[in-house]
Order: sequence, then structure tokens, then C-alpha cells
Amino acid sequence: MSKPDLNSLSIKMKQINLLKERFSHTIEVVKDSTFKIPFLNVHLLISLPVNFPNSPPAYFLEILQTHQPVSLPPNYQWTQISNLASVTVHIMEPFIKDGRKLESLIEQVKRSQSIQQQQQQQQQRNQQPTSQVQQQQQQQQQQQQQQYSPPPPYKDQPIINKQAPQQPQQQKPPQQSQQSQQQQQQQQQNGTNKIPMIPTEFPELKSKSVEELEELIKNQDSLNAFIFSYDEVSELSDRKSKLLSENERLTKITDPLPNDINDLSANLMTSRQRLEELKRKQEQLQLKKNSVSDKYSQQNLLEILNDSIFELESESDNIVSSFLDGNLELKEFKKQFKEKRSSYHSKCANKDLFFK
Repeated sequence: MSKPDLNSLSIKMKQINLLKERFSHTIEVVKDSTFKIPFLNVHLLISLPVNFPNSPPAYFLEILQTHQPVSLPPNYQWTQISNLASVTVHIMEPFIKDGRKLESLIEQVKRSQSIQQQQQQQQQRNQQPTSQVQQQQQQQQQQQQQQYSPPPPYKDQPIINKQAPQQPQQQKPPQQSQQSQQQQQQQQQNGTNKIPMIPTEFPELKSKSVEELEELIKNQDSLNAFIFSYDEVSELSDRKSKLLSENERLTKITDPLPNDINDLSANLMTSRQRLEELKRKQEQLQLKKNSVSDKYSQQNLLEILNDSIFELESESDNIVSSFLDGNLELKEFKKQFKEKRSSYHSKCANKDLFFK
């Protein structure tokens, strides 16, 4: 096991021991992982993650009346040097000072359970009537079948014995009926969309005189009036006007679409470029954060403190050796030795506080 793992494990065990000392009625549900503390007719559950104390613990309320664990909001700030016992006290304080919060929480859980039970009962009630209705329908169908008798014969038909089985009429298969309906619809559509034929003969022209024919040739209005006197021409003209108006309507809808597509494409490109820039900045900031966190991590600071303590201890030993060898006077020895040992004891005290 590496040094960081050993240090984390030692810190975890110290935190657990301090928690048990602070709360003597602590119940250990899972060894070194889950703990239960009774208070105010409920239980406070504490769950320690695998990488504790680097990650914060999770707190839950187990309500005795309903036996439903309720998660508490994270209303505290957890750091690697936080005290588990003091944080637990911080979690309990709002409920101890104001008992109405816990009562309202219990009532809320009870209410939610009652609502769930009512919903389940309602579902069961809804399922029962449906089955009863189905049974009634089946019984009615059976009664109708029993009461059924063939219709009376027509005058042109021979009398059929009532007991003789009635031959069912041949019905068209559903596929054939569907096909016939589709064919009828297609025929109707073809009839509506069919373009009228151009007449090959114009009997009205044969009955006109030469002067009338010349008038039709010379006068365009007269010619148009004669042409539009045919129903086929009028129908084609109506269709043409409808198609033109429909084309204009569709053109108004589709004309701005290319510009909108170009604008959206440009916005998409700028958004992608912005995204790439933000990704690069995020990667740079993440690298900077990792370097800073590694530099000022708990383990790194502890190693620096241990190195400083070891260095001060060796320097004080060297001062004692030089004094014993006669290389230092008593006054200078006292000054240097006192300075080094004071720093040494101060840093040792900081190290002890670090693990509390």
C-alpha cells in the first residue's frame, strides 16, 4: 500500500474513533463504512465513501414510524481536513433546536406513503370493474346466440325448417373489399384530375357565315368568347388559375428558406468554433487546476511538513554535536539550539492538529 493510501486510512480511522467518542450510542452497521446514531426517535445514518476523507460522507434520516430513509440536503461544506464528528453535530443541530422540522418531515413521508397506498387501491378497483364488464359482455353474447333464430322465408323461397342450419352468406374477404375501395378511390381521383380532351371538330363553325368567321379571325375578343364557350376550355382555365395561385403560395413559403438555411449554417459554424475555443480553455484550466491541486494537496503539504521537521531535528543534533566538540560557545549554543527546537516543536504541534 502506498503512502497516500496509508495516510488516508489512518485519517479515516481517527475520524471514526472521534465519532464514536463523541456519540457513545453509535451503531456500526457495516464495518468502517456505515454508522447509525439514534436521536429524537429517529436514526441518523452516516455512509462513508470508499475514498473518504477525500470525498464527503452521506447522511440519511431513518424514520422509525415509517422505516423509510430520507436523504438530507448537503447544507455543509466538506473539506479533506473536516472533522466528521463536528459535521455530524452540525447536521443534527437544526432538528434538535426546532423539532417541528422533524415532525413535518415525518408527516410528509407518511403522507406520501398514504398517497401511494390509495393509488394502488384505486388501480385494483379499476381493474375489477373491467373484468366484470367483460364477463357481462360475454354472457350477453351467449344469450344472443341462444335466442337467435333465422328470419322468415320470402314468398318466392321454399319454407326452411327452423332446425335446419342456416348457410351463412358468402362475404367478400376483407382484403378484396379493401382493394375494391382503393380502386374506387383511385377512379374518383383520376376522374377529378383527368384533363379534358381537345375537341377534334367544331360543328358551331360550320353553321357560321363567311362574315362571321372573318369577324372571329379579326376580333380577338370575339374569338376568345367563342373559345371559352366550350366547357373543356373553361375547366382548363380554372385549373390553370388554381395551379398558378398555389404555385405563388408555395413560392412565398419556399423562397426565404435558402436564406434561413444559410443563416443557420453560419450560426452553427460560429457556435462550433466557439465550442472548440471553450474546450481548449477548459482543458488549459483543468491542467492548471490539477497542477495547483497536486502542489497544494493534503499529502504534499504533509510531506513538506515532515521534511521540515526532519531537517530541524538534524540541524539541532548538529548544533549539539558541535557544542560538545568545543566548536560553539555556550551562549551561541543556547541561542541556536533554542531557535531550532522551538521551530521543531511548533511544526510537530501543527502536524498533530493536522490529523485531528
